[in-house]
Amino acid sequence: MSEGTTHAEPGPGGVIRDVAVLDLTATTHPEELAHIRRIEDVAVVLVRESAASALTRIDLVDVANIVQVPEGGRARLYTGTAVIDADTMADESATHDILVVTGTLIATTPIHHVSLAGIIVTGTVLAPEGSDALRSAIMRLTGTYSTFPYREGQNIEHRSGSVAVDGATLANPHGTADDVLLVSGTLTVTGEVGDVGYGRVVAAGPLIAPRSSRAVLEPYVSSPSVVWYTAPPKVFFGSQTLSRIFFELLEEPVTLILWGSTTVDADVTLDDVRHKVAAVYSQGSLKAPKDVLALFQVRGELSGSSKALDD
Repeated sequence: MSEGTTHAEPGPGGVIRDVAVLDLTATTHPEELAHIRRIEDVAVVLVRESAASALTRIDLVDVANIVQVPEGGRARLYTGTAVIDADTMADESATHDILVVTGTLIATTPIHHVSLAGIIVTGTVLAPEGSDALRSAIMRLTGTYSTFPYREGQNIEHRSGSVAVDGATLANPHGTADDVLLVSGTLTVTGEVGDVGYGRVVAAGPLIAPRSSRAVLEPYVSSPSVVWYTAPPKVFFGSQTLSRIFFELLEEPVTLILWGSTTVDADVTLDDVRHKVAAVYSQGSLKAPKDVLALFQVRGELSGSSKALDD
């Protein structure tokens, strides 16, 4: 599914498909949606309460959530990272609004009151401990909810996207032991870690860190998935093809970390990868020549689907 938000502009045949959030809230009467015949592969459909009856005659296929937005309210849409605090959540002018986040929702202070009509998150929620009001206000969460300790006056350092840090950075030499590091994407730790100077390190995406530092890091980190590597990591996201020349150009063994859809070219041989790939971690789909796939299975953890090219 491609990320994005669209309004009621169907394609040929009155079909709307393949969007993260479909916003129909500009329509207030059911008959105004008569031009839509089918909605397909959509995570969230937003519709006015007054127009919601129109959905009963529309063919809905692979639609995860339908949310009715109260009259007079609006849908607040975020794709990526949305950062909130106690003041923004307590805004009484937003009592009819719906907050919709595709990505990461981060609260920087404890949330004790939410004035919104509801919250929908497809992705990850990171919040201080004691944010019970936030958890209660979430109507639907497709993903994970993680908490971190909160201390008055602590520094919450937020970094967006995929982030790489070294051991010196994690020592937090200019901060305090109550500080929190929040990463809205993947966190890769490069090199050895002697000490963690944060009270908590929270990653919305995977944590990739050296196995030799596991005992130091593990008490401080929170992540939905963790890869402990020995050989240096090579990380790939999305859809990619690994060619024979790729493996030839590797100067030392690596840990392959594959998030998404990966194909290893048919001319890649067992000898090409035997001394170049120390370990493999794959989440998604993986296709490779049969003997190469067997090596990956022996040396790695393959989640999702894996298939030999010649099957």
